[in-house]
This record gives sequence, structure tokens and C-alpha cells, in this order.
Amino acid sequence: MRLIRIIIFLNIFLFSAVSIFAQNVITFDDQNWSSDTTLPSNFMIHSFTFSSNESFYTNYGYNFNVNGISLYYVFQNTNLDKITITSPDNNPVNLVSLAAYQVSETSKDSLVIEGWDNSSLKYSHSFPNDSNWTIYTLNYDNINKIIIRLDSVGKGGLTDYNFDNFTFTSSISSVSNDSALVPLRYNLSQNYPNPFNPNTVISYRIAKPGRVVLKIYDLLGREVSTLVDEYKPADNYTVYFNASKLSSGVYIYILSSNGFVSSHKMVLLK
Repeated sequence: MRLIRIIIFLNIFLFSAVSIFAQNVITFDDQNWSSDTTLPSNFMIHSFTFSSNESFYTNYGYNFNVNGISLYYVFQNTNLDKITITSPDNNPVNLVSLAAYQVSETSKDSLVIEGWDNSSLKYSHSFPNDSNWTIYTLNYDNINKIIIRLDSVGKGGLTDYNFDNFTFTSSISSVSNDSALVPLRYNLSQNYPNPFNPNTVISYRIAKPGRVVLKIYDLLGREVSTLVDEYKPADNYTVYFNASKLSSGVYIYILSSNGFVSSHKMVLLK
């Protein structure tokens, strides 16, 4: 408990000098785009290539102030239209999550998000349509291409989406004796989104098997939640946290495993 209080004190002392926003996020607020602008069908952001057979746009009119600047795309042909996002130099990355907003409230098509390793499909998740900003937690490891499309059923009409905040980490791994990919070092990422209400995602990396403890504390050092407390193999992990029972404020989350200790602040705004 004394160590925890020291860590929390240091975080409070450094709070004004540390950014509270997630790192490794492809956002569109820094592109100098304005609302309702036509974009080419192929462009690059932070060395990631965005391409499609149709043009892209900036966020659709009335959504401009909902989630800042966002990428707007109209799926006109369910079987043909898709968004392809390629990583820099085709190097593997880990896709943690992305935010999406379905503008066409009457459409029944589901959004499909795929993770590819070159020509091999590794992941594919289908998400029901949702006319609210929604964070899709993915945790796609070691991929170099993302494809976003609609399901092949084509249940009706145009379907347009706003996309924002592609959260990713570099894929740092090595090959062990049993040919499994394992991380080379420990890491605790900043939660996303941050500030949040009431849901957020925390990702971490474990380099050696052992007991892993991830807990959340208030600024007085009182434990408010235990997210993880169990033995885990070396791997990359993502935890989904719902803070609906907590009050607005600043909290500290601390990861410890095999002598490694790391912490970050999170801000709950209700």
C-alpha cells in the first residue's frame, strides 16, 4: 500500500505536465480538414494508407461537433465498396479499437472489420448497426492491413458511416522455442478514450508468464476496482472497463507483474 500511495503521489505531482490522451491514435482533428469536404479515394495519414474504390469525405454536417473531425464514407454497393487501411511499409501492428457512427439510421447492414496478414485473413468481426458513436474493441494482433466493409447480405440502400480514432500499437514481438509470437518487453498503454464516460479500454503487454495485477485507485490511494488478478502467459491484452458506478474525477490504474510496475491517470467525466 505504501508503494501504491507513492506512485499515486508522483502521478498527482506530474499531472499538469503529462498528457491524458491516448497515444498511437490515428485521429483526423490534426489534418486541417473542414466539415463536408470531398477527399480523394487514396490518401496517407501518419504513414498509414487509406484507400477505396469510392471517394472519402469529412464528417457529415450535423456530426461535426459530436466527435470532432471524422472520416465519412458512403457504402453504395454492399458487395464492392470497402475501406482498406495499410500499415507503414506493411509492418505488423496491433489494432486495439476504433470509433464509428452510423449515419443511416434506417439501414440494417452490419459493419464488418477485418484484420489481414498480407493475403491471409486473421480476424473478422461483424458489428450490428448503431446510430451512436461506438467504440469497437478489436485487439487484432500482428496485422498489416485492415478492411472495413458491410456484410454481404445487402439488406437495403445506402449506408454511411463516420470513423475516428484508430487506436493501435507497434507489434514488438519475437519468436520463442514453440514458434509462438511473444512480446519482448512489458508495457501499459494509456486508456482510450480519455477522458471517458463511462466505458474505456486499457491495453497492456506482458513479456514473461506470471501473476498479473491491474487495479484502479482514487487519488487518496483507495482501491476502487480490480480488473485483473491472475496468472497469465506472455502476450498482449486488452481490458474493457465500465465506470458507471464511479463518480467523476481522476483515477490511477496500476499494472504489476514480475517486478514490473507501471501506472497511468484516467479521467472520468459524467
